[in-house]
Amino acid sequence: MPQRSTSPPHFSDAALMTLIRSTPLAICITDAEGRFQMVNAAYCQLYGYAEEELLGEEFTLVLAPEHREMMRRMHRAFIETGEIVTR
Repeated sequence: MPQRSTSPPHFSDAALMTLIRSTPLAICITDAEGRFQMVNAAYCQLYGYAEEELLGEEFTLVLAPEHREMMRRMHRAFIETGEIVTR
């Protein structure tokens, strides 16, 4: 019986981008400052923006104003520690 690999599969950047762009799940990628670097069509449809309206903008643009500061703090904490903070 062939032995199964226990290491995660390796995908090229192009293959990952194709997967992200074609999935029906809303996905965005931000930089460390929280600016959109990539959004897929499902994300744009969910929030009602065109891709070019979002790229380079802060991810909190799509959030209710009362939640923006909390989400900025959570994003900053994740970037600094790699851990998800829920407050």
